[in-house]
Amino acid sequence: MEGWGLGPKSGICSVLSLVKTEAEVLEGSEECLIGGFGIAVTSDLVVLPLNIGCLFMAHSNSQYDTMVIDQPSRTKYLENYQHTTSYNMLDFKGLFFNNATDHVTWCVMGIVFSLYAFYVEKKKHNNPKYVAWCDIKDSVNCSRVLTSEYSRGFGFMSQIVGQKSVLNMPNCIMGIIFYLIQLITGLLPYLWTYHLLFYISIASCISSLYLAYVLFFVLREVCIVCMSTYVVNFVLLYLNYQRFLYAYNI
Repeated sequence: MEGWGLGPKSGICSVLSLVKTEAEVLEGSEECLIGGFGIAVTSDLVVLPLNIGCLFMAHSNSQYDTMVIDQPSRTKYLENYQHTTSYNMLDFKGLFFNNATDHVTWCVMGIVFSLYAFYVEKKKHNNPKYVAWCDIKDSVNCSRVLTSEYSRGFGFMSQIVGQKSVLNMPNCIMGIIFYLIQLITGLLPYLWTYHLLFYISIASCISSLYLAYVLFFVLREVCIVCMSTYVVNFVLLYLNYQRFLYAYNI
């Protein structure tokens, strides 16, 4: 099988002789030439990402200005490639469907909830008489919660960085950024993303517990939109925990 490699050492390399199938990597029936640290793409458009995490015991070959990966390294590389390919995300434990589908779905839901919260906040500031659909009764009033002092910078960032600081942004904007990071990073086929997603999910759940405390015991209100984002955060924590376990056990 023919293909090409891309890396900082050799730029766009000349056509490389790559293995025909994944099985042949294990069998060692062909020599595998990879161009530096970068990526290798076979003629079947199978992308083999190369990075420090999955390129092992490579030896420089000055004649071809490439990296020649020996048999143990090819085996280890394939194991890491199989573990990091996005197709394996389908095998992770999900909540309703598979992990990948659930993760994308709940991230999109979080973005929608956060966008609506931002919309309500802006409408309420511009029109104090505005009534959102989630303003069901006096004790269930999301617009009042979303315009409270705790709706920006978790209620304490202004005391640290100042009222006009960019860090004192609305909580819903932080939510949008968080869910976008989750969505984009969750589609990347690398082991380090499983760790990152899990750790930032822990942080989001801690913030959710804090905001839930403020909601019920300080403001003494019920905010359907806010509570919906709390549920999304804990579901994402569960989904990311399944990926983290997978990565941790490799």
